[in-house]
Amino acid sequence: MMKKSTKTLIALAGIGAVGAHVSLETIARLSFNDLFIVDERYLQADLFTILPTEDLQQKYLSQIDEQVDWYKDVPKENIKIKSYDGLNLDAALLKANDEHRYIILAHGFNTDRYILLKQAYEFFHRGFNVLLIDQRAYGKSEGKYTTFGFKEHLDLIQWIDYLVKADDEAKIGLYGVSMGAATVMMALGTKLDKHVVFAIEDSGYSDLKELFKVRIEKKFGIISPLAIAYLNRYVKATLGFDLGEVSPYKALENNDIPICIVHAKGDDVVPYSMAKELYHANHGKKVFYPLDTNVHAYACYEDDYFDNLETFYQRYI
Repeated sequence: MMKKSTKTLIALAGIGAVGAHVSLETIARLSFNDLFIVDERYLQADLFTILPTEDLQQKYLSQIDEQVDWYKDVPKENIKIKSYDGLNLDAALLKANDEHRYIILAHGFNTDRYILLKQAYEFFHRGFNVLLIDQRAYGKSEGKYTTFGFKEHLDLIQWIDYLVKADDEAKIGLYGVSMGAATVMMALGTKLDKHVVFAIEDSGYSDLKELFKVRIEKKFGIISPLAIAYLNRYVKATLGFDLGEVSPYKALENNDIPICIVHAKGDDVVPYSMAKELYHANHGKKVFYPLDTNVHAYACYEDDYFDNLETFYQRYI
């Protein structure tokens, strides 16, 4: 007959296992809601309040009025397309000239097209027609869930197809920041149309599972592959894909379009090590542009940012 003390230990172990399951289930549910369900409070956020340093805030204030006035007056065409899964997607096409040079701008997490107003302004004045898109579930595009580049990269391919059908002489560049960078890189892994001639990814991650491990550790103070496994169950059940499928690293292994990889060495959201992984994964033409800052996704305020990008893309446009 089993000793009472042994029975007690087994019972306690069972209670511990149940407790761990409940904790992991709670973390997974909270993480899913926080990460994948779009929080529309971003619409009320002022970029000034989001910028993490006083220097960035001052640069923003010194430029924003001119950029807003320009956007109000610039010739633009509102464009809508239907996603492969039935969502209405929205973008603005800003026409700089008739020289067939286009760039598609993809914004990041919990923002919309207007977060890239500075980039739109700069690329426009450097001779690009700018397609400023709202990624699914953001801005004027439909949807409830963001998927960190997985479904968005299929949307991006449709935006590329739209431009090519509208202009069979189009030379197209792709530009994405943070989650938008993942959208761009995931698309690069699909063997894109020959009209796409270069890509720029700024502050992108190499692997979504690894990024979420970092985020969960920061938020909940645990390091557990099980937490990711529980989260992955929510993702597969609700969104129909596996987190392991969101791997810009793997996508770049199949890329043959020239790419510029931009990343801050002290990035506190997406580790700098991920940028180096992406650079080494890409087998085609590539340029690595490291920044001596610790700010995620706001490299566009560096004084030589757009000049350095122009040095890169002029070889291919």
